[in-house]
Amino acid sequence: MQSLNVAELAENFGIHSEVIKSGPYKDIMSATREMTDDERAILQELIDGSYEQFVDVIYNGRENLSRSEVYELADGRIYSGKQAYDLGLIDGLGHFHDVIDSLREELGRGDLDVIEYESHFGFGSLFSMKVHQFFSPNRELAGIQSLLQQNQGPRMMYLYAD
Repeated sequence: MQSLNVAELAENFGIHSEVIKSGPYKDIMSATREMTDDERAILQELIDGSYEQFVDVIYNGRENLSRSEVYELADGRIYSGKQAYDLGLIDGLGHFHDVIDSLREELGRGDLDVIEYESHFGFGSLFSMKVHQFFSPNRELAGIQSLLQQNQGPRMMYLYAD
């Protein structure tokens, strides 16, 4: 889980956040102030629980891996397809449509609804921000504006389905 803290940057430009909330944690991970110890503990508990749930999914779905092996592999690193296959984390290698075709066959269904999750902040948006900055008279402010327009709220960094 990650978020940006732009409080000092905003202050340099005379931007002050006004928050009206119905509870003490409604603005948890606010980009305009430091996180409190209580907020950090709440979010760490959420992350720890989500991590255990993630380990459970892998452990229950992979008969070839012990729970301790899953913990060893699930340390946040990124694996290539070949590495994941060699480690027994996946059943095979293929393209997106190969997976859809395989699921159709395995489930015995014709059409499947496929939902794709996309990130709205990545290389493309960074490139766009840089181009906009280059042609903008106030490059710093344009960059800040572009950055703040992106969804910077906390979000889990993996997805899976039961």
